[in-house]
Amino acid sequence: MPLLPEDVHLEEISTRSTKRFDPVPVLVNYECLDGCTPKRGERTHHDPDPKKRDYFERYDLGKIEEIEKEDIPYWYPSKDMIYGQETIRNKDIAGRDWYKVSDLYTKRNLWALSLINKNIDKKLEYFDQLLFILSSIVLNCSKMYRYRPSLKGGIQNGTYYVPPKSQIMNVMSSFRNKFSGITHGLKYFGITETAIISTESATSLFNINDNTIDYIFTDPPYSGTVQYGELNFVWEAWLGLNTNWHDQEIIVNQARRKTEGNWADMMTQAMEECYRVLKPGRR
Repeated sequence: MPLLPEDVHLEEISTRSTKRFDPVPVLVNYECLDGCTPKRGERTHHDPDPKKRDYFERYDLGKIEEIEKEDIPYWYPSKDMIYGQETIRNKDIAGRDWYKVSDLYTKRNLWALSLINKNIDKKLEYFDQLLFILSSIVLNCSKMYRYRPSLKGGIQNGTYYVPPKSQIMNVMSSFRNKFSGITHGLKYFGITETAIISTESATSLFNINDNTIDYIFTDPPYSGTVQYGELNFVWEAWLGLNTNWHDQEIIVNQARRKTEGNWADMMTQAMEECYRVLKPGRR
């Protein structure tokens, strides 16, 4: 009976010391592909059913071990994680020269994500849309996705946090579900209007002439509350984007030596630019 692992839960063995050990699989959710009953099920490392326990050890752990021995044949982001405020808060990442973006993933999920990425060809009509869908699942398919049996999982917002108990999501199921949701949403809302988007710095709106804008709505970064640049880093790594703009980010970040004075100076420049491009008497 062919089975498709839906997700795998990892639970770290802990002691009374502060040392953390590598996670080990303890539970597998699976789906039957032959239309059999029940369609879904689960197996655990200490399953009371001896047959399920035997399958867990021989097939589930065996498949993981088989994957671990192979080299991933496709590109994936192996660059070092950004050094910043959110990474130094995470004791698992802080101070480790070897911690790369790829270390946020199990090998099987890294392999699956890299395979999808490889097949999103630039020649495809919906290249950008498919990349958007891929980028929307790369965090939830990482080790940062929390396992909570009585609650919905998800990652901890606003930081990089690898929990003691992770739920390793099925990449293909995640991609299909996100694809379905996004395409349905676009069709439902009937989005056909176009917009002009610029990514230039708000401190230097050199492409906009004086006294030409009717209205400005701005949502400035609140000091160091949310580290937007750092939290974009994993997405940018998968998309192969240039991250040099981080030095121009208007933020307070002790790790990157960006002070409240830097923030105030750059915010002043941004407001001066807003004033320059606004038409007289406009807001």
